[in-house]
Amino acid sequence: AIFGPLYSKQTLPASKIAEKFNVPLMASYSSHPEVTANKKYVFRLSFTDTYQAKEVAKFAVNDLSLKRFGILYEISDDYSRNLGDSFKKEVEKLGGKVEGVESYTFDKKTNIKESLLRLKQKNIEVIFLPNYFDDFSVQIKLIKKLNFKVTIIGGDANNFLRIHDEIPDYYFTDRIPTSFHSMDSFKKLYKAKMGQSDFDTTYADSYDGLNLLIEAIRRVQKTDPYSIMKSLNNFSPYKGITAVFEYHNSGDPLAGIVISKYSNGKVKIVKTCLPN
Repeated sequence: AIFGPLYSKQTLPASKIAEKFNVPLMASYSSHPEVTANKKYVFRLSFTDTYQAKEVAKFAVNDLSLKRFGILYEISDDYSRNLGDSFKKEVEKLGGKVEGVESYTFDKKTNIKESLLRLKQKNIEVIFLPNYFDDFSVQIKLIKKLNFKVTIIGGDANNFLRIHDEIPDYYFTDRIPTSFHSMDSFKKLYKAKMGQSDFDTTYADSYDGLNLLIEAIRRVQKTDPYSIMKSLNNFSPYKGITAVFEYHNSGDPLAGIVISKYSNGKVKIVKTCLPN
């Protein structure tokens, strides 16, 4: 079995190879729908982009009563592009209006300021930034610097930004946590073991992913690829550090989603969306 890769861009091609050779693959932050689509041997820890786009759109339109949207995403990245497109469709289904969509490529990020200024001129109420944390952190700092008064919403790739005074308030998505105590305890143990101060949730995800594979093997007492796949396909709830994982004839976990708000150095869950 294989654990990884981390993100959709790398996992999409890897998943095709794993499926071709019937090798179980467990990905973590790979939320693109095609990662597991029509595959028996590929699994993920995260929810899909389609699911989070739907829940975030409902939150923005129905809970926050926002109607005028702008989107800025990296068009050359599968995760960013798919999440941005999915969000746009969901907002429009709910009666919201996407006033502007701006995009950039990984090698041409110098025009971000111009993109934000164009969106600012459209008098939008909210900007959706479905981008990875490196880009996202730069973009929200620039939004603050430009005095762009807008509600900021990101996806699940922004749940471990470093706390910083230059970061304005924003919303982001994440899995329903097992407990904050579990994560805090793991964080302390990790820092003590590794001897470093930096920490982000991908470390806990890797721990959960590897232990899921080990638990799947333990439950059937077999290590061949087919047995591991069958074990994961009918996987009763397993309590990890980051969430509770459960699979039923699908590579996607039966998972809910939380929408949290970062404000003044603190993070608070503002909505919990349970799985159907």
